Amino acid sequence: MERKAEEGAWYATLSLARGHCTDEGDEHRPAVLEYSRLDALAVARSGYLGEYARSHANSKDLRKQKEVADHLAAPASARAAGVTVIVDVTERQLGKAEFRARRAAGVEQLMRHGRFATQRDAELEWMMREAEVETGFSRDDPNQSRRRAVRKRYRALCNRDRK
Repeated sequence: MERKAEEGAWYATLSLARGHCTDEGDEHRPAVLEYSRLDALAVARSGYLGEYARSHANSKDLRKQKEVADHLAAPASARAAGVTVIVDVTERQLGKAEFRARRAAGVEQLMRHGRFATQRDAELEWMMREAEVETGFSRDDPNQSRRRAVRKRYRALCNRDRK
């Protein structure tokens, strides 16, 4: 049953990434297409679109992420056809929304496996683990400069969280 639920969630994510018509319009107003860039990035990270799309979705360059996110829905061709396109996240908000979505998924996984009293504790732990992964050092590394690098990256993630 759990496998079927996961499969259903995957197809829902894929359909949101491709977009759906929310208003067919008439002769006085155009049709409306809505799609989710965050779901498109999740689809690209899964490997569904290939290794090239996965590397672009995991890139820190927001232009590459936007390019991959817009690939499935093809908003340029929809706009050319006179369809109004609505996106869940604008280009300016993509970095922060993507960070929060990744963090929410990681926190959900941490909470599922227990040991955390509050959601905020799990968020802080996720950011510390992310800092360890990004720097390549452990939080309790014997080398003090490496520990400082992990703490610096952790503080940067915490500051990004507040903005």
